[in-house]
Amino acid sequence: MNALLSFWNGRAAPPLGGPRLGPALATVLLTALVYALACSLGSQLGRLPNTGDFASFWPAAAIGLVAVLWRGLPALPGLVLGRLLFDALPDTLAGSLALGPGLASAAQAGLAALQAGLGAGAIRRWVRGPLSLVEPGPTLRWLALAGASALLSGSLNLGFHTPPSWSLAWAWLWLTAVTGDLLGVLLLAPVLWLSLPGQRAPGRRATWLWLLTSLGCLLSGLACAWVIALEHQQVARRWEALQQRQQQALKNELQRHEQVLDSLASVLSQTRQIDRHSFAQSAQPLLGLAEGLSALAWTPVVPQAQRSAFEAGLGRQLGHPQPITERQGDHTVPARARARHLPVQAIEPWAPHHRLLGLDVASEPLRAAAVDAALSQGRPAATPGLTRAPENRDPGLSVQLFRPVAGQAERGGAAPPHGPPRGLVSALVQIDWLAARQLEVGDAALPVAQAPGRLEPPSDILPDTVAYQWLDLDAPAAAQTLWSHQWPATTTPTQAPPEPRWWLGQRSLPAPQRSEWQFAGRHYQLTSQALPHFWSGNTSLWPYLVFTAGLWMTVAASLILLLFTGYQQSLAHEVEDRTVDLLQVQYSLQDAMGHVAAKSGQLEFLLQQTPVGFLGFDEGGTYLLGNQAMVRMLGIRSLAEIPNINVFISLLVQRLPGISLHRLFALGQSQPTDPDPPLQLNRVRLVTLNGQTKHITLQAMKYGVGPVRHLFTVVDLSSDVALESSKSEFLSLMAHEIRTPLTSVMGYAELLRTRPDQPEPMRRELATLITAQARQIQTLLSKMLNLAELEVGGADALKPRLQDLSQWLPGALQRSPVPSGRTPPQWTGTDEALHAMIDPRKLERALHELLGNAYAFSGPEQAVLVRLQRSRSADHGPAVTLSVIDEGLGMDEQQRAQACDKFYRVDKSGEKPGCGLGLPLVKLIAELHHGQLSLTPNPAGTGLIAAITLPLSGPM
Repeated sequence: MNALLSFWNGRAAPPLGGPRLGPALATVLLTALVYALACSLGSQLGRLPNTGDFASFWPAAAIGLVAVLWRGLPALPGLVLGRLLFDALPDTLAGSLALGPGLASAAQAGLAALQAGLGAGAIRRWVRGPLSLVEPGPTLRWLALAGASALLSGSLNLGFHTPPSWSLAWAWLWLTAVTGDLLGVLLLAPVLWLSLPGQRAPGRRATWLWLLTSLGCLLSGLACAWVIALEHQQVARRWEALQQRQQQALKNELQRHEQVLDSLASVLSQTRQIDRHSFAQSAQPLLGLAEGLSALAWTPVVPQAQRSAFEAGLGRQLGHPQPITERQGDHTVPARARARHLPVQAIEPWAPHHRLLGLDVASEPLRAAAVDAALSQGRPAATPGLTRAPENRDPGLSVQLFRPVAGQAERGGAAPPHGPPRGLVSALVQIDWLAARQLEVGDAALPVAQAPGRLEPPSDILPDTVAYQWLDLDAPAAAQTLWSHQWPATTTPTQAPPEPRWWLGQRSLPAPQRSEWQFAGRHYQLTSQALPHFWSGNTSLWPYLVFTAGLWMTVAASLILLLFTGYQQSLAHEVEDRTVDLLQVQYSLQDAMGHVAAKSGQLEFLLQQTPVGFLGFDEGGTYLLGNQAMVRMLGIRSLAEIPNINVFISLLVQRLPGISLHRLFALGQSQPTDPDPPLQLNRVRLVTLNGQTKHITLQAMKYGVGPVRHLFTVVDLSSDVALESSKSEFLSLMAHEIRTPLTSVMGYAELLRTRPDQPEPMRRELATLITAQARQIQTLLSKMLNLAELEVGGADALKPRLQDLSQWLPGALQRSPVPSGRTPPQWTGTDEALHAMIDPRKLERALHELLGNAYAFSGPEQAVLVRLQRSRSADHGPAVTLSVIDEGLGMDEQQRAQACDKFYRVDKSGEKPGCGLGLPLVKLIAELHHGQLSLTPNPAGTGLIAAITLPLSGPM
């Protein structure tokens, strides 16, 4: 073994009839040889009944995994070659699991290589360090990954053999398929790995593991063999008892048919006039007394001289002429003249057999012999096997029994003991149905659980494991078989092949059972023979369970040995590592405690600074926690003034006018066991100590567990209420600003519609007014949309880029609209470059708004100036200021303070155009550019200076 392992490892590769083979080629060849031997061993020793034709123990799975782990990728083609070699071996060497050469063998070879490759790759990837199998963690991971590869191989193998289906049978097949590979890997892979050259594991450890594995496999096999021997003895006893019972049952049933005929003959012998109705009364009660009895018939003896009278009487019974007939092929024709006729006069059941009335049974050779025997010997006689009539829906063989009926006695007298019989009663017996019923095979078999994986053996021999043959020994050799079930076509009962019995050699099948008897003058023989799958079909799951349970216990013992042997070698290092780990954990714990303390302080600070006020009370209503926001909202000096929940409720009653006292006091009177729906008061007014009114939301919650059982939160909604008020005011102003010009447009349009006779100058003036008012509405909506875009998008609504304002400003002024009759704005600037990050379009829009206001609030003779100069921002950084100066009406201090509010207008009369959105838009554009808008009086005397200050960027 050591020499073989050394050669496999590439240390000593002897020449093979020529130059020395390389290590890779040697790995391929030796892997193939060892793997083929392992497959043959598993096929010969590991196959048990009820395992779905899969090996119960497959050592090749462990051989392939260890080979790839040890030798790497060159072992994979060796596994493929080994499987192909195994499938090509003869049955005596390969066993029953070899597939033979072909595509199936190639697929199985690929599956074996896939399992070993994936398993080895997973172990190399997820098991760190040397694979010495000493540490519990790496050992368990090693076995888990190896077992996972075996599960993959077994599942793929089953899917290749049997299509997947959601059934208990397929689940059992999957379990048996993967168990063989799994046991092989978990039991043999560790001991094989530790036995390889170069492993640092002590030799005694591998030796003990080999001894334990060998002993476990031996004991498991012996226990399984003992269970199989016990079950075979029980099956053999059941086999003998079954044959005796079935043969006796068949004989008894045939005797019952003969008794039925005797009873019917006895009744008819006492009947003076036998017709259809009298026969039916006598025969119908007897039909259900015997199995397979399909019909009873009365056949009188009619001499040729009485033929016409009989046919006339039969016609009167049937209501139509009915001659005596005989069969000619598949049809019936009038019978030829004979010395005597035996026509069917009555038959039961009537419906399926009424076509047989008038048929002369003596006209058929097979029946004529039985009829002559019955009439001449005065006893029952049977025909050979008869093919049923074509009109019968159930084809097969039947036997017809005939019994003579003595003549009718005179009234009040006894029947004569001798003399010619009046006729024959006959019974048609379905041989195949009778045999199937009595022998419990085919559709007539009793239900027996045959699902794979049954734990207990069947209570009786399974019908599908036995073949039957019923012979008529008096018939010609070619026609002796009356009925058969699963009888081999070419194998005689004495040539049945033996069935393999695991590793215990060949187990011969039970000897065939034969029984001969005589019935109705004929000799019959029944032979029962066990089929090749007799033993596996009639044994239970116990052999498989005993064998696999023994191997699983061996796996557990091997795992214990792996985990507890060799552990002393690394114990000192383990203690040292654990000490270092504990010190690291201690330092980490100290850091974590400090971190928790810091976070607790931060959390306490956040709770105290949060604008949401909260108070918590325990189960008895005593104060536990709160924050300063609640102190400020309630207007108290400290939280010490609220010792319990009732004081807090009383304080709320004073500060919340108009709230139901019952709802508030119910908060303090509720018990922990009461239902706890949260109470929420939305938008209630809270009156502070200085008389101010705030809008708040109060929420009370109760908890069934934890230190805090009552929690109250107060949220200040004053800013939200103010915001909603401003929204309402904004919508009102917006509606007013749109309604005024819209009303004018509607009035002018109505005037044009109702007075079409207006002079053309008047019509043009009205159209001009409508256009002006519509343009005013368009301007208002455009400003609203621009303002909304900037408010929603914020800085993302800008497309800034670095721009020299000294070069940008002249172009912006040229594009600025100038009212009719007014001079363009005059501007003064500097020659130096003033760079700033701006959105040119947005800043130009702000400039046009300022120029529009300057023209609107100044006289037609007054000039408008634009000035660009370097300046300082509010934080004293470098900036540039763009100013628009007019000499118009100007604004006082209050007007300047409200000028940037939406819809605020200095001119309340409405004579000046505008909607009150220009300056708010300019202010928003300046702020989005990180600048500001300032409104100051013109130091020249009258007018206003509107200045946009922006920070400088880029080159200074």
